Amino acid sequence: MNRKTLYWILGILIALVLFFLIWGAAKGGQSAPQTPSTEPVTSGENGTGITGAGITEHAGMNHNSGETNGIDDLDSEYTAYLNEQTDIMNRMMLDMELAEDTGNAALDFLTGMVPHHAAAVEMAQSYLQHGGNHKTLKPLAEDIIEAQRLEITQMEQLYNEISASGRKDQEQADAYRQAYQEMMSAHHAGHSATADGRSTIDAAFAEGMIMHHQMAVDMAQDILDHTGETDVRELAQHIIDIQKQEIAIMEQLS
Repeated sequence: MNRKTLYWILGILIALVLFFLIWGAAKGGQSAPQTPSTEPVTSGENGTGITGAGITEHAGMNHNSGETNGIDDLDSEYTAYLNEQTDIMNRMMLDMELAEDTGNAALDFLTGMVPHHAAAVEMAQSYLQHGGNHKTLKPLAEDIIEAQRLEITQMEQLYNEISASGRKDQEQADAYRQAYQEMMSAHHAGHSATADGRSTIDAAFAEGMIMHHQMAVDMAQDILDHTGETDVRELAQHIIDIQKQEIAIMEQLS
């Protein structure tokens, strides 16, 4: 092949390359028609808002956009409330489990009921501090704080009086503690599931306090079967009567 023919072939190849480059550039400048997306708008990593016990998902909200409509704040408040309730309940259960065996069923009852009442006061205070303002639950929470504080003082006085007397009945105390441990086991699962499926502070407070009140009722009923201490029996019956009434009120709202 002579040099002239070679140049002619190279020229054709170069011309073809230039043609395809120009054609490709022109084709790329025409954008494809946009098809509306049918996928749901998501937020965060998995397309939901904050999730957890009783917290609803918020599909379609962009939590990272900096634009809020108040829902994030509500979720944050609700989550803080639930976490506080769980902490209160865990501390209460631990205090009740560590109650010392005194050899007197009435003293054992008072030793367990004092931290139980203290937790009810904390739960009610937490509800109010986190914005609980239900027309029925708010005054109920305020009543719980006032009444159970007074009963804590009464129980501490009874404990000191009975303890100072030296009265003991180990057989009776053992029977009460067995009933007490069975009650504690039965309530452990219930308290760990507080507010499950709920989505407002009002509903979570009512559900949690119903379970808490029922525990007090069960404890009070057990001590009636295992002590002859008149003042303690009167207190236990009062707890049963009042807290059953409050349970009925809250159940109507749930």
